[in-house]
Amino acid sequence: MTHAPMSLARRARSGAALLALATIGTGALGSATAAAATQSPSEVRWGIVKSVNETRAEHGCRPLKVAKKLNKAAQGHADDMARTGLFSHVSADGRTWLTRIRATGWKKPGGENIAYGFGTSTTVMNAWMNSPEHRRNILNCSFRFIGVGYNADGEFAVQDFGY
Repeated sequence: MTHAPMSLARRARSGAALLALATIGTGALGSATAAAATQSPSEVRWGIVKSVNETRAEHGCRPLKVAKKLNKAAQGHADDMARTGLFSHVSADGRTWLTRIRATGWKKPGGENIAYGFGTSTTVMNAWMNSPEHRRNILNCSFRFIGVGYNADGEFAVQDFGY
């Protein structure tokens, strides 16, 4: 089951929640409550990485290594969603998460989590961990690498995972 991409403006007009999550593979879409932004974009990105690795350790998975190419893909998508207002795993120009990650030279993409409306690493991670599909990506012990992007204009967060 997949959901068609929806612009934030259209979502607001339709009465749907402005704060939502999505994960690749399932097309899941839900809502969450955001806290006021109290972290810089850099603090959010590194807080997410730290939280992911702490959570993985608690579940017997090795920590993920941050990969520059995955960071580039994730940050590019966060920036693109903020610029276009389109919240989707498919960019406005039609590129998929696989295409975006491979365009950086990364050969083995693993998955992608996206969220918007969360101003801190703690709030976005709590939301992702309370969503079975997002949690599955975070706790996939086969993944070895991570890249994180965050754009404070709309609070778009992206996790890209790789093998």
